[in-house]
Amino acid sequence: MKVCNNCGSESPDSARVCANCNAVLPTENYRAEPVVETPAQTQAPSPERSQGPFAQDPAQPVVYPGPQVTVLTTDGQAVAALICGILGLFACPLVLSIVAIILGKQSSKSIRASGGALDGEGMAKTGLILGIIGTAFWGLFLVFFLLVFIGVFAGFMGTF
Repeated sequence: MKVCNNCGSESPDSARVCANCNAVLPTENYRAEPVVETPAQTQAPSPERSQGPFAQDPAQPVVYPGPQVTVLTTDGQAVAALICGILGLFACPLVLSIVAIILGKQSSKSIRASGGALDGEGMAKTGLILGIIGTAFWGLFLVFFLLVFIGVFAGFMGTF
């Protein structure tokens, strides 16, 4: 068992960090005992020693925290915008393309407002672009269909 120098709790030998206080555990199984100074050994603290990261007692080991890991969460609206943009090209064209445009804009706004806590800007932009493409494609398709329908109807009416 390893003993934490910070809080004194015991951890398994395989642990690298104390489960109680998250301090880095020593590589060897030892416990640092505090050094008791006599009044003759006590000196006035020098200005260099009382400042900075080495202001601790030199008898205590300096524990540096491990790397800080930041886990970004992907914005759900960005994922929904991407899915609606893809499906808007094939499945339910006009409705899902418009939904993709709305979700893409809302998601981009909320990702920028989060200050880096949310991820998914690329998915939001892709969903927005696919929504615009889907809306334009199906809008042109409807105009073409109406022109053909009007042309056929006019040609059909001219035969009577």
